[in-house]
Amino acid sequence: MFIADLAGASVGSEVVVTGAEAHHAHVMRIASGEQILLSDGAGHGAVATVTSAAKSELKAQVTELAPEPAVARQFVVVQALPKRNRGELAVQAATELGAAKILGWQAARSIAKAKGERGDKLQRKWQATALASAKQCRQLRVPEVIAPVSTKQVAEVISDAAAAFVLHEAATESLARLPLPETGEVVIVIGPEGGISQAELAEFQAAGAMLGLISSNVLHYSSMSKPHGRQRCSDMAETGLSVTRTPTTMGAILEVQCHG
Repeated sequence: MFIADLAGASVGSEVVVTGAEAHHAHVMRIASGEQILLSDGAGHGAVATVTSAAKSELKAQVTELAPEPAVARQFVVVQALPKRNRGELAVQAATELGAAKILGWQAARSIAKAKGERGDKLQRKWQATALASAKQCRQLRVPEVIAPVSTKQVAEVISDAAAAFVLHEAATESLARLPLPETGEVVIVIGPEGGISQAELAEFQAAGAMLGLISSNVLHYSSMSKPHGRQRCSDMAETGLSVTRTPTTMGAILEVQCHG
């Protein structure tokens, strides 16, 4: 899949792909006559036949419009900033599962710190990861990434949401059994390596968040890549988070929680 401007596109019209996307197509050796999928990253897609391909520009004729159906219930993932590249793994998982928005939360116990230029760099890196992941799984909507955000900002997002859940070991109910609204934003909060502080937890609950469990165990980011970890959480597919994805990937977005 390649990102392009699809404004005004219709069957038979020509779409021009430029910049990094054209270079990517060149690296993949996309040639004239091949059929490709185009997206504007906002839910509009088109199937097109390549008419010319160069290193800096690719042209294709639209053969079919393929918009993604509007989703009444949108998931917002609040991911506490983890160390090293684990945040990118979380962004990848959230994107594959169809998250509409991903917030990088600067929690009190986050090992990683993102301020000033470092925060800008993290924002760009996470957004690039979301874009690459959306392209990889052919998802027409690229989630918006906002990072870093403060605890106060997360509380405001929770307050405005239709429902919000904090993944926490103190919860008594499985996330699969908690009620989900049919429409609106559903916020999922995932804590840092050191766990969510009592002050943060109290602020989120005061804003309207509920606590939810996904396992009787405390899970680590690295469990995302382990098949047995996915199996433990496969029953969570019924929460609706998986959208059109396979049930076995349900654990990916949820297994990135890390409570101490």
